[in-house]
Amino acid sequence: MSQKLQPKMGQVRTRMAPSPTGEFHIGSVHTSLFNFLLARKYQGVFVLRIDDTDRQRSKPEYVEDIKQSLRWLGLEWDEGPEKNGPHAPYFQSQRADLYRAYWQKLIDRGYAYRCFCTAEQLEQEKAQSRAKKQAVYRYSGRCRHLTEKEIKNKLDQGLPFTIRMKTDWLEEVVVHDLIRGTVRVKASEIGDFIIVRSDGTPVLLLTSTVDDIEMAITHAIRGEDMLNVTFRMYFIFKALGKDLPGYAHKPFLYATDGKKLSKRHGATSVTEFRNQGYLPEAILNYLFMVGYTPSNPEKEFYTLDEMIQDFDFSHFQTGMPRFDYQKLNWYNKHYIKQLPADQLAQLLLPYLQEKYPQVNLADVQPLVPLVQQRLTTLSEIVSLAGFIFDHSSQLDYSQVKWKAAAKQQLTAVHQQLSQLSDWQTDQLDQVFQQLIQRHNWKVGGFFMNLRQAVAGQKITPPITESISLMPRQLVLDRLSAAMQTLDSTS
Repeated sequence: MSQKLQPKMGQVRTRMAPSPTGEFHIGSVHTSLFNFLLARKYQGVFVLRIDDTDRQRSKPEYVEDIKQSLRWLGLEWDEGPEKNGPHAPYFQSQRADLYRAYWQKLIDRGYAYRCFCTAEQLEQEKAQSRAKKQAVYRYSGRCRHLTEKEIKNKLDQGLPFTIRMKTDWLEEVVVHDLIRGTVRVKASEIGDFIIVRSDGTPVLLLTSTVDDIEMAITHAIRGEDMLNVTFRMYFIFKALGKDLPGYAHKPFLYATDGKKLSKRHGATSVTEFRNQGYLPEAILNYLFMVGYTPSNPEKEFYTLDEMIQDFDFSHFQTGMPRFDYQKLNWYNKHYIKQLPADQLAQLLLPYLQEKYPQVNLADVQPLVPLVQQRLTTLSEIVSLAGFIFDHSSQLDYSQVKWKAAAKQQLTAVHQQLSQLSDWQTDQLDQVFQQLIQRHNWKVGGFFMNLRQAVAGQKITPPITESISLMPRQLVLDRLSAAMQTLDSTS
């Protein structure tokens, strides 16, 4: 790493600049996490900047989603929305005058120019480039040499124009990437690029450059797609007499099939993962291990403070990190097991109440020891134990495959439970064990039939303990309904 780019204690200012055009993506969380760790490792500042220049797609609810997601994960920003920072506003849509001043400065100094080329002219250029089998199209620069008189004439006619940055076609652009090392590209492969669209809105590479300068950003970790943008930003920084911050371009998160992570692979946004019942500790711990090799490869579980201490640019990988949902599930299951029982009950309650509004915390608390070791996500509580709170006296038995002696067993259970006054686990278990011994029934088959009759499913928490949490009459009614089903199918 260049000594000039080496982070220094108390002098690091890094940022995250998401676009509020959709729910906060897990890939953006990955980037946010490492920027946060960088800032905290060097006792610096973590800035949240909202890139909302896409007027049509940017929505206030997505801004809220970004803020809520970061806070839920524990990645609190130091400057940004809702903070009294010295570089406000932190919404790019509110910084238009600043960008306008910068691009006018670039024009006045001769580093940028107005391009009046029409879409038809540009398409003709591209067609000629394809005909010559050029690997990359580069704008010809035909508007580079317009005289002041020609420019004025076109402006007087009200002709639309973009603003392009001049590049020195003979120059070699050298970028010192904090993950990938020194990267070089010929300026001739870039050409004169657009920094302001014909509708007067600046493009990302201009707004990002201006904001990084104005907000005194020293370092920024971002996606690998921004490396090509950095080659262009280089010319803007140079024209303004500024050095590039220490940029680090990490790989995207890829799915196990090698393609960019998308909704067809499963949940991709923080909101989706949160709604499914993933814990923030599990998400952060898993993301920390993706595309990054900690100092101790044997250590699996990290607190946020431990992640901060471990952070180092040299630990990043440059391959194609794969997002493994099974591994995330493994982490989530671990953290659910570690939760205090009262806290887990509080977390499970909303999932049950959504389907069974009558459920309260007192109902859930005795359920926790039955399910805590079985849950992979919090939302699974509904499919695993929802039958306990379902008021339906008859369940759907159409897919049930009964074990041997099902009708005889359920009839005997119904008869015994009808006479049982003490509805506790010990008494229930005593009844079931006596029946099994008396009739020499197979234990597994007996409890599977009982489970399917009472719950309508094969997988449940321990069925005896589950029955003890249910109203007595409801259990009896379900046993009767299951017996009738067996009668109709025999």
